[in-house]
Amino acid sequence: MADLKFQTDLGFSVCTSQTRFRLRERVYAGLLRRTVFLALALFVVASAHGAGWGDEWKKTLAGAKAEGHLTVSIPPGDTWRQAILKFQDSFPDIRLEVSGQSAPDYIPRLRQERRAAIYAVDVRMGGARTNHQLIPEGVYVPLRPAVILPEALDDKRWLGGFAGGYSDQEKKYSYTYFAYLTEALYVNRDVVPEREFHKVTDLVDPKWKGKIAMRDPRVIGAGNAAIVLLLRNLGEEFVRRLLLNQGVVFSQDYRQVAEWVVRGQYAIGIGLSDTHLSQFQKEGVGVNVKSLILPETTAVNSGFGAVALLDRAPHPNAAKVFINWVLSREGQAAIAAIVRVNSRRLDVTVVEPPTRVSEEQFKTWFHVSRQENEELADNALKLAKTVLK
Repeated sequence: MADLKFQTDLGFSVCTSQTRFRLRERVYAGLLRRTVFLALALFVVASAHGAGWGDEWKKTLAGAKAEGHLTVSIPPGDTWRQAILKFQDSFPDIRLEVSGQSAPDYIPRLRQERRAAIYAVDVRMGGARTNHQLIPEGVYVPLRPAVILPEALDDKRWLGGFAGGYSDQEKKYSYTYFAYLTEALYVNRDVVPEREFHKVTDLVDPKWKGKIAMRDPRVIGAGNAAIVLLLRNLGEEFVRRLLLNQGVVFSQDYRQVAEWVVRGQYAIGIGLSDTHLSQFQKEGVGVNVKSLILPETTAVNSGFGAVALLDRAPHPNAAKVFINWVLSREGQAAIAAIVRVNSRRLDVTVVEPPTRVSEEQFKTWFHVSRQENEELADNALKLAKTVLK
């Protein structure tokens, strides 16, 4: 029978029962195609993450429990120690030993140990640039093969996608899990009102001579990162005027620089550690020390939030479990909450909203932690060493 179709007085189309049956067939066929497509997509995702990840994870956990031990080098300070020891709550069968070491301590000690064929450290947590220095020496192995959990690899859960976390040029060894807007300048507003210091050129005003403390820019770290931004945006002459004429006081001790500023001994700080500053402010000290967010002195940073897996790690399975925990939602939430630095994971609460990095900022702003920008960092380091002989 031919399909019949006619218009009612109201303008609606009316179909015969046979036509309705064929319409239903088309609808069901469309639903079936969508179902098959979804199943195929899920299969592709599962394949991308490794079909047998569950078995591999169980095997790795068993191996880690058998090893029963793990050694991690971390940034100095109680805050980082408290954050990393949260791993022990989730994996009590793996005894975690942490060693707080700044870059000037970690690098020579590791080199000395390796010359003596001593392989005592499994994982390094710290600044990305510290890792970059050691990559050419074969100290680290590629990180990606150690990451097993699908949730740790899921691009949708990371600012910039999973691969956006690599800081080294080869995109293999040094992985950053923090991202925040880093400000080079901090001002104790109990001492200096905003109307008197609110722009970057105020740094070289003779009025502030002898009132500036800075993390030593002659070593890798926040002080050097500040000089990178000043050199990039204001030029060498400005940096020379600051370092030579302003009576700046330097220290390689992050806590000391923070304490000087929060207690008002020096009203202006350059290259402060947010971690140490937050620790003082939690205790009610220096609550009016504020960062100065300016285009010339602000960039995307990962701070101490880089992880690397050492070659010939003495506890390889425990090291893998630790790295997966660090990059998991649970691990990132625990570390970010204690250290008070924003995670790159999009499913973790932003702990410091003022320093939150948008997707656009992550893609387009200057990243002080990336190896590709280290030529400028090297120039800043050389300049600081030359000026501050």
